[in-house]
Amino acid sequence: MTIRLPVPGRWSRLAIPILALPLLMGLFLSPARADDDGDDGSMAFTPVQSGTPRTVEVSPEGQRAIGLQTIRVSDHQLDREISAPGRIEADALTSYDITAQVPARVVKILIQSGDRVAAGQPLAVLSAPELGQAQADLISQLSTARGEVKSAESALRLSEENLRRQRQLLLAGTAADKDVQAEQATVARAQAMLETAERQKALAAQTFRARLQTLGMGDAQIDRMLTRRQISDTITLDSPGPGVVTVQQLTVGQNVAPADKLFTVTDTRHVWAVADVYPSDLDQIRLGEPMEIGLPDRTQKIRATVDYIGASVDPLRHTVPVRATLDAPGGEFKPGMYVGAKILTGQTAPVLAIPETGIVTISGVPNAWLQVGADRFHREPLVIGRQSEGWVEVKDGLKVGDSVVTVGSFMLRAQAIKTGGAAVAADPDAVGGDRDGDHDGDHDKVPGFLGRIPGFAYALVGLLALLAIGALVFRFESSSADYDG
Repeated sequence: MTIRLPVPGRWSRLAIPILALPLLMGLFLSPARADDDGDDGSMAFTPVQSGTPRTVEVSPEGQRAIGLQTIRVSDHQLDREISAPGRIEADALTSYDITAQVPARVVKILIQSGDRVAAGQPLAVLSAPELGQAQADLISQLSTARGEVKSAESALRLSEENLRRQRQLLLAGTAADKDVQAEQATVARAQAMLETAERQKALAAQTFRARLQTLGMGDAQIDRMLTRRQISDTITLDSPGPGVVTVQQLTVGQNVAPADKLFTVTDTRHVWAVADVYPSDLDQIRLGEPMEIGLPDRTQKIRATVDYIGASVDPLRHTVPVRATLDAPGGEFKPGMYVGAKILTGQTAPVLAIPETGIVTISGVPNAWLQVGADRFHREPLVIGRQSEGWVEVKDGLKVGDSVVTVGSFMLRAQAIKTGGAAVAADPDAVGGDRDGDHDGDHDKVPGFLGRIPGFAYALVGLLALLAIGALVFRFESSSADYDG
């Protein structure tokens, strides 16, 4: 028995491409971009500034309610600014490196890095055998000097007593004038010897005090040692001034040398801001000009004055340091920080500018709202330049005479977002048509009645129809085939 299987005939060959058309149409009409909020991750047609219509209408009553204010765009004198990267450095006049003046061993550490200290506050205690030997030499030298002074004082008292006795004998007629004169000479020699001994004593005390100071002992510690006659080999390291301990490089039991830096105390209330300026810009900078220093996150800004302009070019940065001294009582500017610096050169030039309150940043793009009618406002992207004293240069996007909103810009944006969807449906041109610039938001719909049907529905219906009708065509052709039994 021979069975002839159904073979696609003329009808099925025509039906397949015809029925594939809805499938292709559905795929073509399916959404090819993200919705207005860009939430599906597709970037094929993502608008630059999504979610804010370009035009909004606000009644005069609404404008008064939000306190809306405008200004006519005109030329404005802006200071010429030189922007440069910078860094915070410790002020050399208020930063102290503390070292041991003699080989010693660390006995006790009294503070840690990051602690705030006052002037004269103890930082650490060291033990130095050389210091003990120097104290012993001082006490010995002073003892010798004191002995010489006492001997000179005794000789002077004896000579003065002999002179007094000779004068009495002279009055009694039992002594001659030459005997009195001889005793007077002896008294003078004794006085000279006493003065010499006292000078030697003072010189010895001064010399050894200076030596002990160079070894790290303070005046108070030296005075206690001289008063009590007690020798101690300990050194107390004190802070020379107020500040924060920014470096602490020692441990208990460590042996330190005079060249070792043990602590650094920095008064962070006074620091240097150093801007790296290109040599080509130096001819515009003068001492005494204002410098604005800001942290990278723009949370803190401070004004200072240029007090130093470098005389040579840094071989690594190829820039010249321009410095200002900052008074920052809060300590927000710390040595090692990177900052941005703007130097106001004092020169001005007329440029198209608006107050910075008129700038609204949307998706990283600066915009301004223009009043184009009594109750109609249009949003315009801007290209901005330098900023100075609350004004912003506008390089593109505005022209002289435009009426720009300076107070209430953010309320306009909120109103535009709130009413934007209804405005598009009623009048696409009322919101700029393209919904923030480049796209009309219609790629995922077809016009008219069919526009309410999503594109993927076309694809699904076409696929089901293709399978169903194709099966019927094959069945029809199979029923007319000949069977040989």
